[in-house]
Amino acid sequence: MTGNVKDIITISFASVGAVLGVINTVHAFNQDRLRLIIRAKHAYFVPYGVPGAKMGSIEVISLSAFPVFVSEIGFKIPNQTDRLVITQPITGDGLQFARRLEPRQSISGYFDLPNSSSPLGKSYARTDCDEWIHGNSL
Repeated sequence: MTGNVKDIITISFASVGAVLGVINTVHAFNQDRLRLIIRAKHAYFVPYGVPGAKMGSIEVISLSAFPVFVSEIGFKIPNQTDRLVITQPITGDGLQFARRLEPRQSISGYFDLPNSSSPLGKSYARTDCDEWIHGNSL
């Protein structure tokens, strides 16, 4: 009987070890993945408490475990291969938009909305590694 109990305990510990090994492998794989959240929003510039014109904003949040350099934001144009690049968005700190994002850091780029009647597609951010991450549309 004691041999039977030993076998059950050994198999139990081996099973737990195997499951933990799989979990560690999946976790290690996800650590090396580029993860960004891209959100397009409407914004209002409010100088001195007076609401101004309606603007657009694209927020980029880095969820990666490593620093990411975001070089471009914009919108895809629906049913076309063209894109609308926001070349010089206004940032909260007044610096250029293209910058390095540390893990859990975010940046928002504000811009005047185009007066076109054609809809804007999904927002995107492009990294220096030429990765394209898409978000929502306005």
